[in-house]
Amino acid sequence: RVSEFPDRPSRLTCGFAWIGDPLWDSDDPTEHVYEVVYEGDDAFATHMGFVADPSAIPFAEVIRRARAYWRGEGIRNELLVPGPLRVVAIIR
Repeated sequence: RVSEFPDRPSRLTCGFAWIGDPLWDSDDPTEHVYEVVYEGDDAFATHMGFVADPSAIPFAEVIRRARAYWRGEGIRNELLVPGPLRVVAIIR
């Protein structure tokens, strides 16, 4: 990411948020979904499906998906948020 998309935030230092309805499907009662607000203007929207289970596909496809992810292609359903999020509601 740093060499090809240096203007994008690092996944290692960001919070993650979904755009719209939560896609969480866990039945684990210890996992929670919150409605949050981010008041900054530097969040990056992208498609989280590009980074799902890279172990099951050839390396060339992993690289292609990583580039598509960092270009912000596809359905933009994930936000990488480099600043603090404010919780406004507990969904579950």
